[in-house]
Amino acid sequence: VNFTIQIADPENSPTPDVDDIQRKMQDAMLSWDDKLLNALHTSQGEENGNKLFTEYAPYLPAAYREDFSPNSAVLDIERLNDLVGEGDISTHLYRQVGQSKNHYFFKVYGAGTTLILSDVLPILECMGLRVLEARPYELDQNGDGTANTWVVEFAISVNPSVNLEKKSYREDFQDAFNQVFRRRVENDRFNALVLDASLTWRQVTMLRAITKYLVQLQVPFSLQYMQQTLEKNAPIARLLVQLFEQRFDPAQESKRDEKVEKLLEKINAAFDQVANLDEDRILKHYLSVIQAMLRTNFYQASEEGSEKDYVSFKLDPTQ
Repeated sequence: VNFTIQIADPENSPTPDVDDIQRKMQDAMLSWDDKLLNALHTSQGEENGNKLFTEYAPYLPAAYREDFSPNSAVLDIERLNDLVGEGDISTHLYRQVGQSKNHYFFKVYGAGTTLILSDVLPILECMGLRVLEARPYELDQNGDGTANTWVVEFAISVNPSVNLEKKSYREDFQDAFNQVFRRRVENDRFNALVLDASLTWRQVTMLRAITKYLVQLQVPFSLQYMQQTLEKNAPIARLLVQLFEQRFDPAQESKRDEKVEKLLEKINAAFDQVANLDEDRILKHYLSVIQAMLRTNFYQASEEGSEKDYVSFKLDPTQ
């Protein structure tokens, strides 16, 4: 195709960048698959890029190709390729440029049995999120109509007070989701503290354990009300966790007693700001249990080097 363009004012005619025009024309003529292959070569090198392209590109659904760019597909393919075996999952929480501060996308990648949305939605809701949309994509790499790998993207909104800008906070959220999904952690509203109080799932486990102990002591408050009190007073919940860590974390031995005293001052000052009398009593119950603790296995690793599947506390009830 040959275009002849007449210039009305030859003295002020533009000087076109021929190479740039040629690159744009070539890019416009490339298919989605061509662009994906080029992006894989850039990211993985030619040999590994060709291998990943062959393993994944033919099985990406049409809906996926419409919704995501080839560059996004490279990241998804790399995460799918990292999955070890049946039932393994990976996650990715991100916010697009221009997206409002409390809106995010959350991708879950899996191998084997397709994710059942009704299993995941309660996990996200218990963590204090609103799920606005869910888009599942299955890759039939076996050719038998069953998904070999899959991707589900959730559009979610978080409370405006929640800070997910820090990478460490996003990682803590994803780690907590993975633990609940694998049924290592209970799926309850305590998990909202991961976002509300910027805690890890292990720190939340400690507060959950104290709550169960208080229920056994028959304090005059329900488990649900105590959980709601922690969530409503998230900064105090975080201070209580810090007190526990300062008392028992082997890595916090330097000036331990001095730091504990300073934390107790902060906690008591925070208690003065709690307007509801019942909430004040509940929070002081948590403080009294942490102060009554003598030792714990919380920081002990299992023989495999991972966290133990149970938490033990030795207490002095007279305290």
